[in-house]
Amino acid sequence: MGGLSPCPFCDGRGLVTFERAPEVEPCTECRGSGRLYTDAEYRGVFDALLREKGIFADRDLRLLLLGLSALERRLSELEAKLRP
Repeated sequence: MGGLSPCPFCDGRGLVTFERAPEVEPCTECRGSGRLYTDAEYRGVFDALLREKGIFADRDLRLLLLGLSALERRLSELEAKLRP
């Protein structure tokens, strides 16, 4: 299972600033999230976010993450059935 870590390219801010101007743009390494996930396919990212946020996650966000995690598990089950 993968793990979350702060993006070293933007110091976990998700944004990259320019040297001479206040404009910013999303970090290209973490795509603006401020974090990197070790699994290239992002398998398990919803569970990792739930573990990270714990009981402090917003109720709506927690419900969304729980639903997405259940959907990911169901997809894994279906993929396993389809493999020869």
